[in-house]
Formats: sequence, C-alpha cells, structure tokens
Amino acid sequence: MTLKYYHKDTKTYFSEQGSYLIASEAKVPIVRGIPRFVASSEYAEAFGVQWNRFKKLQLDSFTGTHYTRERLKRCLGSDVEQVLEDKLVLEAGSGAGRFTEHLASHCKELYTFDLSSAIDANYENNHNENTHFFQGDILNIPFEDEVYDLVICLGVLQHTPSTEKALQELWRVVKPGGKLIADHYHFRWSYYTTVVPFFRVFLKRLPPQYSMKIVKKLVDIFFPLHWKFRHSKILKWILGHISPVLTNIEAFEEKGYEFNKDTAYLETYDALTDYYKRLITKSKLLRILKNLDNVENITIERGGNGWEFRVTKKLG
Repeated sequence: MTLKYYHKDTKTYFSEQGSYLIASEAKVPIVRGIPRFVASSEYAEAFGVQWNRFKKLQLDSFTGTHYTRERLKRCLGSDVEQVLEDKLVLEAGSGAGRFTEHLASHCKELYTFDLSSAIDANYENNHNENTHFFQGDILNIPFEDEVYDLVICLGVLQHTPSTEKALQELWRVVKPGGKLIADHYHFRWSYYTTVVPFFRVFLKRLPPQYSMKIVKKLVDIFFPLHWKFRHSKILKWILGHISPVLTNIEAFEEKGYEFNKDTAYLETYDALTDYYKRLITKSKLLRILKNLDNVENITIERGGNGWEFRVTKKLG
C-alpha cells in the first residue's frame, strides 16, 4: 500500500509533477529524490550536521552489534519481526536511520522522515523499494488521519518545541487498532548537578560548524580520562559530573579506543547542542497520553534514555 501525501489545509492530495509535489497552491520540491515539505529548521540544524558527519556510527550493520535492534525490540514489546509483519509504518525523526534499517527489513511499507538534512544520510544508508523518505515537521505530518498501523518515534520527542503537540499529531495518523511507540527523556534532578546544562547554554546557540570544533576539543581533552578509568565506578561517577563528555563505553568497549572516541564525539555533540532538551515525569507523560482520543492499553516503562511507552488506539 503506497500512500499519497496529503495537504491538510486544502484537503487535497499531492501529485508529482516533474521535480515537485503539487497540491492546490502548495508546491513541494523534490531534491535528491526526497520530497522537502520543510527547509531544515533552525532548531534542528545541528542534528543535520551531526547525522551527516556520523552517518553510520549507530547502525548495527556498521558496528557489528545488535545494540539498536535490542532497543527497538524492547520498545516494541516483542520480537521485531512479529510486531512489524505486514504493517504500514511511519517513523518520525529518523536521523541517520539506525532504526530504519530494521523497520524496513520487516514491515510491509515504511515512511520515514526527519526535520533536518539528516534525512539525506538516512536515504544514503537505507534506500530501498519499500521505504519512502521525506523531510517534514513532526507538528505537521503530510498524511490523512488514521492511516498507519504503527507509528514509531524514538529519540525525538524531547527535542521538539512541544511534547504534547507532537504526540497529538503522531496520534492523529494512527489507525484504529494501531499503536504509537515512542520514548522521552525522564525528569531527574541529578541532570542539573552535571556540567552539561552549563555547556548547552552556549553551544546550542553557536553555528554548528563552531560548536562541532569546540566539542571535538572537549572530547580530545576528557575522553582519555573516561577510557582510562572506565572500570572504576567511583571515578566514572566523578567524571560524569565534572566532564561535559558523554560516552557509550559500556556498550561498545570491545570495539576499542578509536571507535569509542568517535562515539564520544557523537554523543557529546548530541547532548550539548540540541536546542530543546525536555525532561518529563512519568505522571505528566501519563496525563498527556490519557488525554489522547480513543486511547487504551498505555504501557510506560523505564529504559534506555528515559520513559519508553506504547499506546493503542481503540477500534470503532
């Protein structure tokens, strides 16, 4: 089932005419094979730089691990193949495509988008017959209501202007009986005892090319300490509070020093330059989800980067 893009304001479908999609007076350029419903937003520009710089670093096919697949399985609540079989899926905020490569392998058809130019990295990594790429806004998704069996949004909601509005828009395109699967950073006071908020105040306001240079210098200074003391709980805790550098050594230690240093560049840049970083309590998240129309079977669990949750839309 191939969907047509839809213009909500005029209630008309887009049709392809040359290098554009046209719907009434709306005109959407198709650039490098990707419809561009938005230009890269200022608040998402850093993500575009990030994922085109580190376009393969999180892909399981590149790392030779199952790290991303296991996270996806946990969020889905069951085996990837079982949940995705014969499903029409929308992936919101796909970055360079770490989840896309697994979704596309097992679902019937996948539509995947990002607000930033990261969609170009994803297209390069995962272009195939059953996957459709577009650059779009999570607050204005170009499809009719209730068309997707499954809507997946991982690692994204905390970086949007409004978690509640983003969830409402994602929920709009879930069909009755379908599911929304997403995650969100959890609120914790300990975050404010680290130096990360201090560095974010400055770095998120700089042009990405400058913030990238600063992050590189920070990693060059602090990463050797993270690596040296990677087996000491006490020293790791201290570094976690005085160092602005983030690592994922516990997951990828066997990949060696250089790989983990590259991962530190990515993780640190991601943590220090995101324009929005929203933290949410479980009670507030539950309240938002309960306010969605025709909602049932809400599951919220602690895992990964915070809260991982699944919501089903009632039939009928």
